[in-house]
Amino acid sequence: MSSAVSRWEKERSAWIMGRSRPGTSARRRAELLGRRARRLSRGGTSVAETSLHEDVTPSLLRRMLASNDGAGEQLARLVFVPVLFALFWLIAGPAVAIGAGLYYLRWQRAPKIGRLLDWPWFLAGAAVGVTGAVLWYLSGVGPGLWFVPWPMAVHVYLPIFVPTYLWAQVTAGLFITGWLVHSNGWAAVPKGAAPKPEKDANGEWLKVAEKDKVRLSALSGAVGERATSTQQTESEAPKKLSLATQSESDPETYRPVFNDPEAPVFADEDEGLEG
Repeated sequence: MSSAVSRWEKERSAWIMGRSRPGTSARRRAELLGRRARRLSRGGTSVAETSLHEDVTPSLLRRMLASNDGAGEQLARLVFVPVLFALFWLIAGPAVAIGAGLYYLRWQRAPKIGRLLDWPWFLAGAAVGVTGAVLWYLSGVGPGLWFVPWPMAVHVYLPIFVPTYLWAQVTAGLFITGWLVHSNGWAAVPKGAAPKPEKDANGEWLKVAEKDKVRLSALSGAVGERATSTQQTESEAPKKLSLATQSESDPETYRPVFNDPEAPVFADEDEGLEG
């Protein structure tokens, strides 16, 4: 899938921006997502990407190497920071690779999936961790790694150490995947944001349910609308009032309309009465 497809970068960037502090890794992720959203919005225009310069927060390595406390502090950082990063990748490198790989696979399918969830990865990590811990406890074996102070040596028993190491890396990788989903702002994507597919895996058009079908006839709904408008017209029409207040069948109580003192009198009628 092309990387030019939008994955709700604008919404995710705003979500992370509102929950991060300046100069942190979270703020850097928000700025990178915002920059990608702006570049996608400029797609197809005459504005080139290289014509606009957008600064973002430096990476963690650069921030840790930078120092304003003098040459001694700068030299110490140049020595110890790379060593610290090397130890981290030596210990947790496979777990980071597993987490990044799983997240990338879900990121690739995000335009079709929609909102990515973090809690299934945390739940899977907890399940794998608890299961492995119970099996390791029931087996009664050690971790397969022990340290001898003198003469200084580290002993590794590979038949036990390798499964234990892989179990720890897989467990940590699942937790890292959930953390990547959460830290990249997928909670800001609304549910049902992905469009529904129109074709199946074989390329065939999906059948539309009867309740979702709409009639395309030009006269569709005309009869119902005409009946409704007729009913509304009849209900809203003013009722006609009879001019005679009594029934003509009763001669004693019947009075013609022109004898009514409140009835309107026209000019020609006044002349006829005076004559």
